[in-house]
Amino acid sequence: MATNASYREMTEEDQHDVILGDIHRTIETLLEPVLFRPGHDDPLDLEQAVQEAMRTAGDAITAYHLRRAHRDKAYVKQAVQAAYDEAQERGERLRNQGWRPVPVQFQGGSPHVIWTPYLRQDLSGRRGRRRGTGRRGPDGSGTYPALVALGVESHCSALTRSDIALHTILCSSYEEARTLLARRGIRLDIDTLTAIAVEIGQQSKDLKDAALEMARQMPVPEGGLLAGRRVRVSVDGGRTRTRVTNPRARKGKNGRRKFTTAWREPRILTIDILDDEGSSDPHWRPIYDVTLGNADGTFALLVGHLRWLGAAYADEVLFVADGAEWIWNRVDAMQDAAEIQPDRFHRVLDYYHAAEHITEILDLCKGMSAAQRKQEIRRLSRLLRDAPDGAAQVVEELRSRAIGRRARKIKDKLAYLEGHLAHMQYAALRARKLPIGSGIVESAVRRVINLRFKGASIFWKVEHLEPLLFLRAIWKSGWWDDMCRGLIRNTCYLEFQFPQAWDSAA
Repeated sequence: MATNASYREMTEEDQHDVILGDIHRTIETLLEPVLFRPGHDDPLDLEQAVQEAMRTAGDAITAYHLRRAHRDKAYVKQAVQAAYDEAQERGERLRNQGWRPVPVQFQGGSPHVIWTPYLRQDLSGRRGRRRGTGRRGPDGSGTYPALVALGVESHCSALTRSDIALHTILCSSYEEARTLLARRGIRLDIDTLTAIAVEIGQQSKDLKDAALEMARQMPVPEGGLLAGRRVRVSVDGGRTRTRVTNPRARKGKNGRRKFTTAWREPRILTIDILDDEGSSDPHWRPIYDVTLGNADGTFALLVGHLRWLGAAYADEVLFVADGAEWIWNRVDAMQDAAEIQPDRFHRVLDYYHAAEHITEILDLCKGMSAAQRKQEIRRLSRLLRDAPDGAAQVVEELRSRAIGRRARKIKDKLAYLEGHLAHMQYAALRARKLPIGSGIVESAVRRVINLRFKGASIFWKVEHLEPLLFLRAIWKSGWWDDMCRGLIRNTCYLEFQFPQAWDSAA
């Protein structure tokens, strides 16, 4: 097989012939009978050898196409000029340092060297002490624009970076992710693995935030994804623990400084399209987003999504959530900001949370056996769900039970239901085949947050947590490949998927 250095001296045709010859020889070797002798050789070893050889061949083919792209002078010139333009927008200058050899890790685990233009920040003329040779700044020493335009960053190809980030958020630990990647030939230390995943999450999140900020400023597009559809919107919060090290604390016997482990509340929002029966339409992917920001920031994200997707032109928008005050205090402002007409907007308290409050109130009531209490809970829950004025009837019956020493506690619990009377019109909603539960967002909290970011002795650095939460939300909602393609184009995954909506609004 040709070396990385020799490839640079070859013509495109010679590279083509060398790679093709290497692949032919590899296949011939793999087809030799001596490679596998039944009863003597392990079939697992056979399959691993074949897969490793095919991955190596695939890496060589991918590297060939990246080298071929660098022979396209127009492409290279355009990529370099785009880097100059972006730097100028940031008020910076770049200097072309010529072509450099860059080792690139590919998805099959093989490193290949690609010669590519290298640009670094031009610091000439700036005041202050010179930094000195070999002392890079916090943002690195430069950029390889032709490689970046091909999705190569951090010395990894686009698919390699995608797989690294995906393993990081799906595996139960960084160590497990590192081990699984190593089985495929991608060998990284945990710091590098984490840095790549966090970088991808932050880049994609920044693109998404910029797109939603634009959505909050521009007119709502008439041709958005949600136009003419029935839509469910939900918001909820989860819990996870962060780790903040005190840099001034003395190191203990284990060589580590003391740290605090404060609980944080990641807030998650979901938007999904409903079918004619009131269930999530399987033909459309939901939107998940997650933030560590405060309640106002969460609803700002929600408004951005609703405006981006054209919720103002939906047939019906159903907002369903539990009774948390931080949610309901902002629903009216959210509706106005998203420009959703009142006759198309329904506010719904999650039925199952309402039923839980019925149970809690009856648990405070004396004079009933366990069987009687269970029967009464079932009767009132069904009355709440099925009767046209079920909420008012249930509240009235429960109010009559607020007597004796526990009257104050019962009234406190009852205030929850009284404050949501207008949001508990479940019979009318069911008649229109609209859902009455917020199961989708509660499922999202469990799958996005709890199964990866919440557990015994699990703590997260704050600067890592939000990008990784965002990546897991993207994966669980089915937008992963769109996000990765958007990163290569420096575009939000939603903008990449629905450009026609904003073409009509512009």
